[in-house]
Amino acid sequence: MLIPYQKYVEALIIGKLDKPRVFDNLKKLQLSIPPPNYQAAHKYLYKIVPDYLDDDDETVESQALEDLQIADMVGHLFDICINRAPIGVKGAIRILNDPQMRRLMTCLALASITSEEIELIVNGKFTGNNYASEDIESFLHYFFNLSNYTYNDKREYVELIADPGLRTFYKIALTGDKDYLIWKLGVAPDKPYEQMLKEMMTDSFYLFKENQKHSPDDASRWGNLAVKISDKIDKISKETQNQVNELEDFEFKTFADVDDASAEDITTIWDLPETKDE
Repeated sequence: MLIPYQKYVEALIIGKLDKPRVFDNLKKLQLSIPPPNYQAAHKYLYKIVPDYLDDDDETVESQALEDLQIADMVGHLFDICINRAPIGVKGAIRILNDPQMRRLMTCLALASITSEEIELIVNGKFTGNNYASEDIESFLHYFFNLSNYTYNDKREYVELIADPGLRTFYKIALTGDKDYLIWKLGVAPDKPYEQMLKEMMTDSFYLFKENQKHSPDDASRWGNLAVKISDKIDKISKETQNQVNELEDFEFKTFADVDDASAEDITTIWDLPETKDE
């Protein structure tokens, strides 16, 4: 079975940490259950970047790290050039080292809640944290990556969790009852979801404008986020309108005027004969 932090293990191995040091690192971060399959990770990495793993050369092609989807973590942990600043890794590690936030993120991810929705929930409830979308996506990519997990894989993973309290939350997450899970975690948003989306889109738009001149890459990320949120708002508006139309259609059919033939069978209450007490 894959481990949810497989990408992080790959980053450690490609940084040339030996197995004991990798294991110590995982234990320190409480990521050693289930144990990683080092042999499988080595075999996979050797297939992708054999030259780097074979010799003592400390250089590695930046594109190879991008292809493995571990460039940001490797660039953050090791002195390996990736031609840009690592994205989202510091925030991901901050989440990892915060037990409350780590529990929240992993529970929401197990319930198949998207990273965009997780960002809204986190920043809507814990306004002091200000986690960016890159922080959350990085955490879910390196430390709780369930992209290849089936439902049965998730169940098997949950059964390996030793903490009974955490396992209880995880089992609720697996039921798919997202509203109950969010309520149980105590993170139900104080604002309506659509309002939070609109505020987030406004923030993204202005951050896009601020970064246009001095940081084009950041501007592009904020711009893309604003567009994604705008599409989400449009989708919600259409779904809401469809629900309203369905309700109005239901009311029209339910309360439509009866025809004359049916009307003859209806006796109004004031036409009923009086009854006498016996």
